[in-house]
Amino acid sequence: RSRLFAQASVRQTVTVDEKPQAAGRAAVKLEGLSIMEESAARRRVSDSIVSASWKRLSRDGTVHHMKTVRKWKDFKGAGGYSTKSVVTYIHSQNDRYADSILTASDTGGNLQYWYIFSKGDAGRTTDIDNYRPPAERDFPLAEFADTPVDQERHQYAGAAPCGSSQCYLVHSTPVSGSVPYGKKTSFIDQQSLLPVKMEYLDLSGALWKTARLDWQETCGVWFWQRAVIENAQTGAST
Repeated sequence: RSRLFAQASVRQTVTVDEKPQAAGRAAVKLEGLSIMEESAARRRVSDSIVSASWKRLSRDGTVHHMKTVRKWKDFKGAGGYSTKSVVTYIHSQNDRYADSILTASDTGGNLQYWYIFSKGDAGRTTDIDNYRPPAERDFPLAEFADTPVDQERHQYAGAAPCGSSQCYLVHSTPVSGSVPYGKKTSFIDQQSLLPVKMEYLDLSGALWKTARLDWQETCGVWFWQRAVIENAQTGAST
């Protein structure tokens, strides 16, 4: 079947906290936490502005699409927050959804949401899916790709082929907070230390979503350029 892709590109220079290690870096420890920390260090930034286009194909053939600009900041615990991000929806198919959504992750792993409509109506909610455009619902970045390393338990599960490369397999389980999945398996490329595939299980332990990521380096920082997300339970593809 055809697949519809999310495209992302860095719009402005980002501030880098830590440069990627040189090719001659010391071998990563074969421990879940060490691998995930090394992987996070390759992608760590203080601030970024990213534009993205999304298309989501439902099982019945319905297509939802949108364009966004996402501003992200690492608060490093200041004020009790780990990160905050604001997604502004440049184009979506229905104005009944929010114009912008602020997602804040506190240091305990809990997610908080604020929304605002183009006419100025605003508020705070615990059920953001009522306000998020359908194109984004299968893979909101703040709830999946941006989970801080210290908010999950990590277990090294061996190695496996991933395309033409070999990957480390790491099982991660949320320790607290409002993360929507029960368990995640990350396929970390052994050479780049970037996650090229992630499998998410729901709270009952069944396969829920699979994400495959392609990466590009911009301004000394790695960002995903293309992602393919498949929902095993609904048949939707983003």
